[in-house]
Amino acid sequence: MIRWVFTALLIWVFNTPAHAVFGEAERLYSMGEVDDAIKAYEKRASEGDGEALYTLGEIQARGVDVPMNLAAAYKWMCLASLKRVKFADRKVSVLADPLTHAQIKEANKEAAEWLDENPQGVEFKSCYNPGHRPNYNEMN
Repeated sequence: MIRWVFTALLIWVFNTPAHAVFGEAERLYSMGEVDDAIKAYEKRASEGDGEALYTLGEIQARGVDVPMNLAAAYKWMCLASLKRVKFADRKVSVLADPLTHAQIKEANKEAAEWLDENPQGVEFKSCYNPGHRPNYNEMN
């Protein structure tokens, strides 16, 4: 009986739409279909998935299979931080470090616009804190 309940639970968990779509994004990315994967992550993000926002920031920050874009990475990571995704607030500080004030201002504008188009239950506020210097040893 316990085995049946456990099996049913696993089937339910892995067949829910959130897991299916997010898993699809990871599958697409691992197969090199980066544009489709990014679209899938953006869909998950628009539905309120903070981890998808974080992943979009990582993709842009690392520049693996896409051109590195630290301003776009800052935008996505700031949005993930607003959703209280673990470590996003630290990473957004690191990403802000090499950006100019104008780049940060534009990324904040884009993040606020994205949030207007994709309500997340949070109000936009800039993640930029010019007095904060991140501890790079804490980053993972």
